[in-house]
Amino acid sequence: MEPKTPKRVQILDGEHMLDKINKLTTKRDNKESPTKLPSIRDFVIIKPISRGAYGKVFLGYKQNDSDKLFAIKVMRKSDMINKNMVSQVITERNALALSRSPFCVNLYYSLQSVSYIYLVLEYMN
Repeated sequence: MEPKTPKRVQILDGEHMLDKINKLTTKRDNKESPTKLPSIRDFVIIKPISRGAYGKVFLGYKQNDSDKLFAIKVMRKSDMINKNMVSQVITERNALALSRSPFCVNLYYSLQSVSYIYLVLEYMN
C-alpha cells in the first residue's frame, strides 16, 4: 500500500477569494427567463434583531407583502475572508438550503451585492 500524499492547499489573496465567493454564490444569468431575479432592494428593513460573529441580523419584509416577516442575515465578504470563515458561511448556506426539517429555519433567499452576502430566513417570533 502506497503512502497517501497530503492534499495541496491553495492560498488565495483577498481579491481572488472574492472572485471565488462570487462564482460559488452567484446564479448565472438566464437571458430567456422572463422572471426578475430577487434583490436585497426588494426588502424593507424594519429593525436590527441581533449581532453575531458572522454579521448582523435584521427584521424585514418584502416590499409587496408586509404581512410576511423575514430575518435577514447580513455578512460582509471582506470580514469573512479576514476571519477565514468563507467555507463555514458557504456550508451554512448550503445546509439551510437543503434542510427540510421542522426544527430548522427555512432559507428563502440567498442574495449578494459587491460587498455583502444576505441570507433571507424564516422569522421565528
